[in-house]
Amino acid sequence: MLLSEDKTEPEKNLEHNKYLGIYISKKTAVGVLVSTLTGGPVIEDVISRDLEPGQTQEDSSSQSLEHLGALLEDISSRGYTNLPVSVCIDNSLYTQYIVVSRFSDNTRIARTIGFDVEEIIGQNVDHYALTYQTLAREQAGTRLGVYLTEKSLIRGIITSFQEQGLDPVAIEPDVVCLSRIISASKCNTSGSSSPLFAAITDDSCYIMAGYDACGGYGRSFLFSHRAKGSAVRLARELKLFISLKSLEIDPDKVFITEQIPPQKIENHLDIPVANIEKITDLPEKFEYSSTDFRLRAAVSAGAALVCSNRYQPVNFRRSYMPYQGRIKVFERFIQSAMIAAAVILIAFTILGTSKYLKLKSQHNQLTEKIKTEYKLAMNGRNPRGYPILEIDREIAKLEKIKSGDTAGDKTVSGMLIQIFNILSNTDKNNRIKVESISVTDKTIRLDGTTAGRRYTLELIEMLRKNDFFTVSQEDLKQEGADDKFVIRIDVSKQPASSVTLAGAGQ
Repeated sequence: MLLSEDKTEPEKNLEHNKYLGIYISKKTAVGVLVSTLTGGPVIEDVISRDLEPGQTQEDSSSQSLEHLGALLEDISSRGYTNLPVSVCIDNSLYTQYIVVSRFSDNTRIARTIGFDVEEIIGQNVDHYALTYQTLAREQAGTRLGVYLTEKSLIRGIITSFQEQGLDPVAIEPDVVCLSRIISASKCNTSGSSSPLFAAITDDSCYIMAGYDACGGYGRSFLFSHRAKGSAVRLARELKLFISLKSLEIDPDKVFITEQIPPQKIENHLDIPVANIEKITDLPEKFEYSSTDFRLRAAVSAGAALVCSNRYQPVNFRRSYMPYQGRIKVFERFIQSAMIAAAVILIAFTILGTSKYLKLKSQHNQLTEKIKTEYKLAMNGRNPRGYPILEIDREIAKLEKIKSGDTAGDKTVSGMLIQIFNILSNTDKNNRIKVESISVTDKTIRLDGTTAGRRYTLELIEMLRKNDFFTVSQEDLKQEGADDKFVIRIDVSKQPASSVTLAGAGQ
């Protein structure tokens, strides 16, 4: 099982600093609207739905979520669908393990955590959604708190939300959310600097030291305070939690909710124990029907705080059906940007077309005027292509011929002019006689004689010094006092030396 690094961020809501948190158990679903406008969390609305009588629960894989569907319909009817929402699930719907990974790198841990869990539980984890939190870095590796739940449950929850146009930012264990809200609400702990909390409901117990103390890790388990020996069992669980070295906690007092007298617990612990009326100190605008209901609302508020981006979620969705909200926002942004770009492009096209048509009209008028003047200047010849460019080229050619500068002219006529210039500059004493010049598209052939081999070589050297000539062949023959030559010049290729110089200049 590969887990991605959790970088979940909720969409920005229209009502800033207001979030939805939803708690889900087998029989109950509780939703709260949390506001952080005043700094700390405040519950502004509470909605609750229970499973209808007669609906049974066989196991978590066949979990009925009709009570969640009813809750989401109420949320939609109250106009809360534009708010970010996060979910927590009851401890009866997930299992906890402490796992030691041999890696300390987060990426490697995410890639191998599934195999580590399989070794502990002895079965394949492909049917489970998995999440974890780091408890401690040790010499042997990293100690992790791992949570497992059925993928079918996660899929059912997300499907129920999507039917109402919602997508939960995170789905977390309830014990993490309870630890988070305890730290955020700063409940009265009677001067204790390192408190430990035990929250008891009709069927569960949560032990935690607060989010700041151990990163939100807590222990949750099924528990009945009415059962015989419940105080002894709770004391044993508290000792076990305190003994976890990976948490590095040293509580100076234990606070438990009022279902069990503190004296029964204190007899089995070495630290003071006291009852606490409310595990959280949230401003209350509602009267709760029971202590359990108050606790579930607090847990829901803890889930909602993930949407504020102040806390790192312990998210089951990191391994299964990842949160898609930001992708949808990005897609909507891209669509809007494309529409805006299309409108801008059309506007620029219309503006550019109008300017082009205006300039084209002016250009056509000017072209007709120039054609008339071109014919007069060129003895009635029509211009080829653009008249202005033709005139510029003709003027440039005339100026070159007039000045004798034909360097760079690779036409046959230009080459001949350069050859004649070389002959006139080389043959100061009439020692070179050119008998014929043969011209093709690719070569120029010179036939003639000189007063001696020395003069022939001077001529060839001068021809080779020209960057636009390639002397491809030379036939020399001594006839009496004269030296006869046949020189072939390639006018279709540039010499290698010229290519090298051009490359070096880049």
